Amino acid sequence: MQQRVHYAFVGVLMFACFTVAIARFHSSGAAAARPFTQSPDTRCLRFARYIPSKWESDWLQLSVERELAICDLVNKERSNSELWLSGVLHPDQLIFPQSRNRGDVIDSVWSLYKYHDTCAPKAKVIYVPIEPAVGLLRNPLAAPCNTGSEALDVEDRDYLYLAPPDLTNDYPEAYSNKGVEFDEIWSWEAEETGPHEYWKSVPDEYVSKLHFYNTYASDETGPAAPLGILHRTFQQGDFVVIKLDIDNEMLESKIMQQLIHVHHMIGELFFEKHFDAVEMRPYFGSLITSYNDTLQMFNEYRKLGIRLHYWP
Repeated sequence: MQQRVHYAFVGVLMFACFTVAIARFHSSGAAAARPFTQSPDTRCLRFARYIPSKWESDWLQLSVERELAICDLVNKERSNSELWLSGVLHPDQLIFPQSRNRGDVIDSVWSLYKYHDTCAPKAKVIYVPIEPAVGLLRNPLAAPCNTGSEALDVEDRDYLYLAPPDLTNDYPEAYSNKGVEFDEIWSWEAEETGPHEYWKSVPDEYVSKLHFYNTYASDETGPAAPLGILHRTFQQGDFVVIKLDIDNEMLESKIMQQLIHVHHMIGELFFEKHFDAVEMRPYFGSLITSYNDTLQMFNEYRKLGIRLHYWP
């Protein structure tokens, strides 16, 4: 029996800043190809707690104590960054036993979500890693912290650990490769975009599935609003992925607050939060939201069980 899966993508696809997409599993795929939160059975899987790595905890504490020279500290901890990116490239390295050892070198870098599989003969403990919320929250080997000839683009995405992990930057394909395809997609984009220009950029396999609205996304919950569609279409056991990148701090904050109330629906959340840091002012300008506030927010949402990633 195929299971329905919903992906609420906020700004993932094409020009869109806010997207809601619905997908179904391909049950013929291997069990390992199913998104983690749908395996073995969402009714069986219970979130227990979020375990920040020692590295992530240290960053959060340091940001409370003093203003950080973020890039200087990132560059001093390059060995940790290399362990992080190596784990993304080789996820088979990230096997965490039920018996936790906080001294493990990988465990000291990677943060974890702990789940109980209540349908297993004995309540099985499952640990699922996520990239640590440290540094500028993006690829530690990218600009602006890395300015050498080998520096990666500031928007490089190969630091993200998805569930299941995949390095594909085109997110519909990333999930399709893991046995998930999109059935319907709703996208909102505020910047005026000619329909001919927009639709010729849409891959053929999505043309019949995509509903594009060239207007502002709303934080309301009406039937035509993104969150309204999420409420109307969500069913127990669905897997929801959200990406938020609309460059409107007030609207983003309202949406993020609303997502707290539906956190049980969310499997993956991608968010480009603009914050005030010397290193990012050429990109973000000077902002009210502090770097420490952003780290605290990531910690709070992850503690709810939301797999919150920073979107570059």
